Amino acid sequence: MKERFSTAIQASYDAPVDVLHLVRDFVPYEGDGLPGGVELDFSLTDGAPCGVKIIGFHRNGWDRNAAQLAKIVGGHLREDENAISRLINQAVYQRAV
Repeated sequence: MKERFSTAIQASYDAPVDVLHLVRDFVPYEGDGLPGGVELDFSLTDGAPCGVKIIGFHRNGWDRNAAQLAKIVGGHLREDENAISRLINQAVYQRAV
């Protein structure tokens, strides 16, 4: 699993199962599923957005629609879409050194 960090969000991509994780806080959570394998995660403690899981990143075509995904994730986590786009790109495409 490859990992990259911003100041607030950790992004990792699990290639064997094609799942992208973007996490702000490691807390107990529950998810709200959207079409295309996107799951918006909310803290069970206070209901705050705490992460996003993309199940089937390549299978669901998010590699070809990265701008829309960055908009969804950025909106949910209240982060800049460009920063989210960079995190996704690093997690999915950059090889671990």
